[in-house]
Amino acid sequence: MFALFAQIAAALQPGLIKITVDSVLGNEPLMHTALERLVALFGAAAKGTNGLLIMAALILAFAICRSIFTFLQMNTANAATERIIQNVRNRLYNHIQLLPYTYHANAKTGNLIQRCTSDVDTIRIALYSQIPETVGSVFLIIYTVFLMMQSNIKLALVSCAVLPITAIFSGIFFYVIEKQFKTAADREASMTAVLQESLTGIRVIKAFTRQQYEMEKFKTASEAYMKRNLIVIRCFAFFWSGSDFLSYIQIFIVILYGSFLAYRGEISVGMLIAFISYIGILIQPVRQLGRILGNIGKACVSVDRIEEIFREEPEQLFPSDEKPEIKGDIVFDSVSFAYPGAENTPALDNVSFTIKRGKTAAILGPTGSGKSSLVHLLDRLYDYTSGSITIDGIELRSIDKGWIRSQIGLILQEPFLYAKTIMENIKLAAPGTSDSAARRYARIAALDGEIEPKKIAELSGYSAAMFSRIFSILTGVPLQEYIRRRKMTMAALDLLSTDQKIIDIAVKYGYDAADAFTVAFKAIHGCAPSEIRKGKNGKVYSKLKLSLTVNGGNEMNVKIQRKPGFKIAGIGAKGIESSECPKIWDRLFEKATEETLEALGSGQSYGACYEIQDPSSLNYLAGYDVRDEKRAKALGLEILSVPETEYAVVELTGKIPDCIHAGWAFIMKEFLPEHGYRHSGAPDFEVYGNGDMYADDYKMELWVPIEKG
Repeated sequence: MFALFAQIAAALQPGLIKITVDSVLGNEPLMHTALERLVALFGAAAKGTNGLLIMAALILAFAICRSIFTFLQMNTANAATERIIQNVRNRLYNHIQLLPYTYHANAKTGNLIQRCTSDVDTIRIALYSQIPETVGSVFLIIYTVFLMMQSNIKLALVSCAVLPITAIFSGIFFYVIEKQFKTAADREASMTAVLQESLTGIRVIKAFTRQQYEMEKFKTASEAYMKRNLIVIRCFAFFWSGSDFLSYIQIFIVILYGSFLAYRGEISVGMLIAFISYIGILIQPVRQLGRILGNIGKACVSVDRIEEIFREEPEQLFPSDEKPEIKGDIVFDSVSFAYPGAENTPALDNVSFTIKRGKTAAILGPTGSGKSSLVHLLDRLYDYTSGSITIDGIELRSIDKGWIRSQIGLILQEPFLYAKTIMENIKLAAPGTSDSAARRYARIAALDGEIEPKKIAELSGYSAAMFSRIFSILTGVPLQEYIRRRKMTMAALDLLSTDQKIIDIAVKYGYDAADAFTVAFKAIHGCAPSEIRKGKNGKVYSKLKLSLTVNGGNEMNVKIQRKPGFKIAGIGAKGIESSECPKIWDRLFEKATEETLEALGSGQSYGACYEIQDPSSLNYLAGYDVRDEKRAKALGLEILSVPETEYAVVELTGKIPDCIHAGWAFIMKEFLPEHGYRHSGAPDFEVYGNGDMYADDYKMELWVPIEKG
């Protein structure tokens, strides 16, 4: 409604121009149109200079009214559109969630994502902008033609002679562009699918060095999308140029024929000027028609793509009232199954077996033998082709789908975690679960340490990463390795003292497959779990109890020194083992010579450990003191800022890395606990001296950042 009022205000302005030229400046009498009756209210004042001021004020008032109505229209349309689109988006997402697993197994995730985002947004733009513009443009054309007919029928007919041609031209364009938009949308969906699959499978891509292959695949999909977009652009260019040509033809005809009528005295000069203004009003929606129709065509394609999803029948989760108490007896009787589209190559062929309540069954076989298919059938993700599956004597097909799935715990081969905490992921299966219950479930699954990763920090006073590093220094064993050894020790004790199945013990200690557990067990004990149970001796790794006390007897020169902040320029690496540090120095000297590096600052070299996050690795930077950062960056070096802090400085003598390990052990075991200090978490670094690093008399310093514990 507001859009129509805005268009009326715009269409009336040429009439005001006519009155100004013919009646205010000229001697033409005022007629009986609504506008002229409005001007007549001013009487004699509507002449001369005062008349011009009055007409200017009226034109300004109409312009203000148009702006107000346009604002109200846009605000109202936007609010209504957002509510509609939210409803569409929610309905679409809900429908996708309710579609059967068979649909999702064959659908491309990237394609679905595009339909829920890009296609919905295209419809939003059409509802908010294009459809109101179309309605407003059509109304403006009709109302303008009506005003022209009221003014002069002959000139109006001549002025509108080109409109039917323009309409036919626009209709043909709409038909062509809609097809091009559909093809372009399919190309975009293919490109999005390639991108989504690549990002999802990045681990596999990295593992098999398939980056180049994936880049070429994405390039091909991107080029196909680009080529289709170029065709769309050419269609728009043809329409714009054609519509412009028709518009100019229309203006030429009006000016030529109108001038002829004015010369003969059949119309006034003001009428001619008004008609030229009317043509300008008609041209504007015609010129916009291509853009509007194009966007509407794109929206129609998006609507079709979304309707394709809505036409898919949702899965009936609750098709029956059969909700028996599940006790656990499972029987497969001559079950056969083939995936949709592969009916000639069945995944299961006449399979029969029985699993009794309280028993554990392991189904072994090579990849593709149908192990996962059995689980999918049991959870009603697929329906078996023939045969029978019963649970406690009840045919599986007769049991309510939602009920059977709520009674079965399914652990997938590739577990998926939502972007939430472990606690929240555990509670997803049972939304009403309390934190204490979730922790109890986690302890059963040996995950309680994952729920509270800050537990180590709370007990030790360090972060988990720093504690792991200190543990390794004090014991000579990485923390993760110690945990692994202790798990295998406890597993061996369970094998000897209980009659639990090996698979149950494997699950207890964090392994979801018997073969993975066996490999890990052999690496520690040198024999298989079954051999331990038969009496073969394994290895025992006792529980460590760490006690930091001062034993004395070790002599090292240590001083407490506060060092101002400084910067190191060099080559860094994150997540590496300490044994890899020499390789970082090799990479540094590939970048620049020692003389070049020394010239960046004072010439002092450093090996710095910083921002320790991963308990099993460290971040290391090999570099030199730097003052000329611009030169360092030009060499391709990283800059590490070391803040001002207090250090325990240990003077070391001996070959690398033995002297460094000895220095660290002394600092952590003796010096820090004796003097009430702890590692502050700031970067620690090695300050290298001159001479042979592998000589027994080599001298250097270890700087450990400290704070009162």
